[in-house]
Amino acid sequence: GDVSRFEWPISEGRREAFRTHFARPDQILITYCGRLDLEKGIDTLINAFSVMRPSVPNARLAIVGRGALEPMIREHIAKLGMDESVRLFGYLEGKVLEQYYRSSDIHVCPSHYEPFGLVAAEAMAAGAAVVASATGGLVDIVSSSEVGRTFPARDVGSLAEILKELCLDSSRRKSIAEAGRRHVAANFAWPVLAEEAIRIYAEAAAVPA
Repeated sequence: GDVSRFEWPISEGRREAFRTHFARPDQILITYCGRLDLEKGIDTLINAFSVMRPSVPNARLAIVGRGALEPMIREHIAKLGMDESVRLFGYLEGKVLEQYYRSSDIHVCPSHYEPFGLVAAEAMAAGAAVVASATGGLVDIVSSSEVGRTFPARDVGSLAEILKELCLDSSRRKSIAEAGRRHVAANFAWPVLAEEAIRIYAEAAAVPA
């Protein structure tokens, strides 16, 4: 996919207006986008949010996606007493999904395994600070602590600590978001990937059979 569409500028007023669907201006918005199943690590994220929430009472978690686990997830959220802090928004696409990413302060990709990591790149391009499990293609996208944060897959405690750190340190959060945006633009935008593909094919063609 072409992540450059998530880089288009948007006025702060429009961003704030759309963001009110998910959180108040004084709240920190943590987001997730993906299937609602165990492979995607959604349980790890919800449990980590529950652990860090007492330290950051103004944090909110918005979950976008569909899956067979949705009823179980809703029940789990209710049992944890987080109905007011965690909300599910179903499936979003197109311009609405773009605005969702732009509304985010922190975007989490908690997959147990993720071959490509496209969602992380999209969220970075949109200006969110990205936190991802250190697995599969996600480590290629979140390649250093300057452009994002990684944690061991399934590690609730590590994820909770990272979320707490970024929620409580707005300057660090914004620094990571800006570095991540530049990182994706330089390395994963479609023109860059197309140029790299051409180079690889040219090198392959030059090798004697």
